[in-house]
Amino acid sequence: MGQRQDPVRREVLDRTLVSLFGTLSPESYREIEENLEVVHLKGGERLFSQGDPGDSMYLVMGGRLRAVGRADDAGERVLGEISRGESVGEMALITGEPRSAGIVAIRDSVLIRLSKATFERLIRSQPELLLNLSRLVVRRLTRFERGRGRNSRIRSVAVVFAGEGVPREEFLRRFSASLGAHGSILHLSRERVEALAGIPPSASGTEADRYLASWLDEQEGRHRFLVYEAEATDTPWTRRCLRQADRVLVVAAAQEDPAPRGVEAALLVDDGPFASASRDLVLVHAKEGDGPSGTSRWLDPRGSVRHHHLRWDRGTDMERLARLLAGKGVAIVFSGGGAKGFAHIGVLKALKEASIPIDMVGGTSMGAILAAGIAADWDFDTYRRKCFQAFSHGNPMGGISLLPLVSFFSGERMDSRLKGHFGGGDIEDLWIPFYCASSNLTTGTVAVHGRGPLWKALRASASLPGVFPPVVYGDHLHIDGGTLDNLPVSAAREFGAGVVIACDMDLDKQYRLGYQVFPSNWELFKDRYVTRGKRFRVPDLPSIVFQATLLGNHEKHAKALADADIRFRPKVRKIGFLDWGAFERAVEIGYLHARECLAQAGRAWLDPD
Repeated sequence: MGQRQDPVRREVLDRTLVSLFGTLSPESYREIEENLEVVHLKGGERLFSQGDPGDSMYLVMGGRLRAVGRADDAGERVLGEISRGESVGEMALITGEPRSAGIVAIRDSVLIRLSKATFERLIRSQPELLLNLSRLVVRRLTRFERGRGRNSRIRSVAVVFAGEGVPREEFLRRFSASLGAHGSILHLSRERVEALAGIPPSASGTEADRYLASWLDEQEGRHRFLVYEAEATDTPWTRRCLRQADRVLVVAAAQEDPAPRGVEAALLVDDGPFASASRDLVLVHAKEGDGPSGTSRWLDPRGSVRHHHLRWDRGTDMERLARLLAGKGVAIVFSGGGAKGFAHIGVLKALKEASIPIDMVGGTSMGAILAAGIAADWDFDTYRRKCFQAFSHGNPMGGISLLPLVSFFSGERMDSRLKGHFGGGDIEDLWIPFYCASSNLTTGTVAVHGRGPLWKALRASASLPGVFPPVVYGDHLHIDGGTLDNLPVSAAREFGAGVVIACDMDLDKQYRLGYQVFPSNWELFKDRYVTRGKRFRVPDLPSIVFQATLLGNHEKHAKALADADIRFRPKVRKIGFLDWGAFERAVEIGYLHARECLAQAGRAWLDPD
């Protein structure tokens, strides 16, 4: 089939074979070329299912595939995505085991199939090629395990406008300019394709269709991004845009009716032919106002779709959208740590001074609360003031419960402060994408909250066992996220972050006792409040509980730190878990530490490519 390939496909094939096997002998290359079979997949079509026999591997010449695995609820979960120039299915050929995952086409795709027989002959003639292939498989498994790469290889984006509330031409101009900052871009409307390709996109017939498909494929090879402008109605060009897209942006004015309509209702939701397409909902706000509201009314009828709030008069919001789509979105993840967590505020100050963008935020416990303030997109002075008022005016934990059957504090004062701090809005109503982690006491698993009442998700994330009562969230009980994941970096990767900044409190503390028998409660009370001699160095109850929740978490914690692109660990050992008066000291420690780390790291880590 080598003679019939166009130059773009030939280049992709050569590059893919080299990445798979390394250097091939001329004889091996000819054998591969003579035994290749072209496979065409429509968007939504399945290549194979998990558990199928591994009888071949495939090279992706064009398009985009999704790897899916069985989930606990009998559905499927997304493991990763495979794009142009990559391969799929080789692991089953190496191990002889059934397929470990299913593969579904996200968009119209062209693959080249390499049979098991050809693969085995190739390995027999050049055994050293298997080593290179095995390394590639290990790297891919690591990437899928960490959730990397979900957005990093997006090449084509289709833009669908829901309603007439957003100026089409101006949006596309701004969007193309922002996305173009990350690579060359070609904006394609029906009229532009006809002018550039010399053939109407609606031309019928097999030859015309093949020519147009080949031309579009050639443009994808020449440009980093293609932006397809869909029409307002269900036309052949609109359908081609959706078939060609790695990601579909549904753009709507936030003040309009949230019900799907027009092209979106006909093609993208419910039983529409492109209902499985990867979609992002972009809600455009004419004015900044006090913040979004009622976002759930947009999300509920659309199923699994990510969303972005975009202020029309705030250019940085469009830049954030472009970074996230280009796989270069920057996420910051805050760990728990009680009053020690005030150091996160100092880290944020250093990041802002260094003009480092923040496109997504997440955290656990105290880190979740502080991260939510960033997602609300307050200016730094307002953010710092609100944090100080919420936690440094009296004990935010409240008084000890009269009947401490499940916890020492009732949590009512914390509930009140969280509601007063953030209002009654939902997570999805924050300007910047946000999530927080809690521990599901019912199922024994980490729960990542990306939707629902914000204050309640934060209370669940910060419900330290024995200190606060568990939170009823849905049908389950939730406790502090630090019990299972005190630094939820993996969730940022799953949500599509290309760069992750992890801020972790250095909580390792050595207690130099100076005594052989643990003191009684009366001895502790006398030492602390009567003689004030500080004879006994004993952590307070919340500190003991918090440290205990992390004991079984060290391996996961170390893995989260290793997966981050840059790590901050402010030295806050001398600040107590409940030392709410240490606000200024903790902020300064975090600020100076982050400035030093940023000076040493430079800015190369900001580019995931």
